This record gives sequence, C-alpha cells and structure tokens, in this order.
Amino acid sequence: VKSLANTLLKNNTGENNDAIEIALIDFATTVKSTDNDKYTTYNSFKDKVNSIKADGGTNWEAALKAANEYDFEDSDPVYVIFVSDGNPTFRSNENGYPYDYNSRYRVYGTGTDDEYGYNLRAAQTQAKSIVDNNKHLYMVGAFGNAANMRNLNSSGKYYDATDQVALNNAFTDIIKDI
Repeated sequence: VKSLANTLLKNNTGENNDAIEIALIDFATTVKSTDNDKYTTYNSFKDKVNSIKADGGTNWEAALKAANEYDFEDSDPVYVIFVSDGNPTFRSNENGYPYDYNSRYRVYGTGTDDEYGYNLRAAQTQAKSIVDNNKHLYMVGAFGNAANMRNLNSSGKYYDATDQVALNNAFTDIIKDI
C-alpha cells in the first residue's frame, strides 16, 4: 500500500501539490480511523500506515461506507481501493437479522464467519452505493481468505492477491487506471 501511494503521490509537484490526494480508512471490527486527513505527501501517508495495528474482526460494510462518505471537497474522480485479508465477519446494521448483535463493539456478526451472508450483503449494499455515486471501485483480496470479495460488486474490478507478486501486479494495474 505504501508503494502504491508513493507511486501515485509522485504526480504532485510544486505547481500542483494536490494532483493526487489519498485518504486512508483503517478498519477491523469497526472503522478505527475517523480522521479526515488527506495525504498529499508520501512521508505523511507512510507515517499513518506505519501506525496501524492489525486486530479485531472484519467489517467491510463499515469501511466501504466510510470510503463512500469521505469528502475530498473537489470534483476530481474518486478511486476506492478496497483491500482486505479476510471475508467479512461483522457488519454495522442488522441487515434483517438482529440476533447476532455484539453489544461490546456495537456491531452485528459472530466475528468468525458469515454462514448466512448477512455481512456480505451489507457490504454489497455499500459497494453498490460507491459505484452508484460514480466512484471507481477496486477490490483486492490480499493474502488471507477474502474469496467473498469476488461477489462484492460486479461493477468493480477484483484482484486476487494471494502473494506479493500478485499484489504488486494488482497495484500496477490500478495505478495505470488512475
């Protein structure tokens, strides 16, 4: 992710220091990072990424919703690069099934699986909203078991990055599009 950002942010120059603006949505059981920082330099982005700690479940719905609601305050095209190493194990709303509410984290889901697809369907709703808002959606299943990402949104582009080479190839393809 840092390499992808470094390549994109090289487009920023003294004359146009915000040609590329990057936001980062850090998520696990819930969205962990709620700051509205826009990164236009590699060092500030790198510092943010280095501060992230992996823990908790996987709430695709919350992350996609936060990405869709993020406001860059301009009319430039928006590219959402959604990266996850696991299938969704939580969701933010009951999505028709209120019986798996987790009061500790104020989310729904078991934290271990999505046997009946409630978490995936909640995430699909958010992915559809991203595309419906004319944003470009890229989905990258990185290293872990994120096979359900294939079913997240048919209008987005999916990459199965099970190793470093595949991840680099996915990011190279995304960079070309941007």
